[in-house]
Amino acid sequence: MTKSKEVSTITKAAGMAAKNLERMEACAKLVLDEETKRRSLQLVSTGEQFTALIRHGKTTLQFEGDAFAVTHND
Repeated sequence: MTKSKEVSTITKAAGMAAKNLERMEACAKLVLDEETKRRSLQLVSTGEQFTALIRHGKTTLQFEGDAFAVTHND
């Protein structure tokens, strides 16, 4: 593969990853909104990057790579 083809492929993959992350951020905003009472699951995997946001009732689990957070709102 030529250098320009490699750069083109990497640029395309980065663009796709950015769009996925934008969608996930939009979904996260809805999920964290107290008015939203639904269950939701959002997973994004790009190359070596993995992100997940899970909401069930008042419990939210967020994973980013090797780090994670769990919150519960009373």
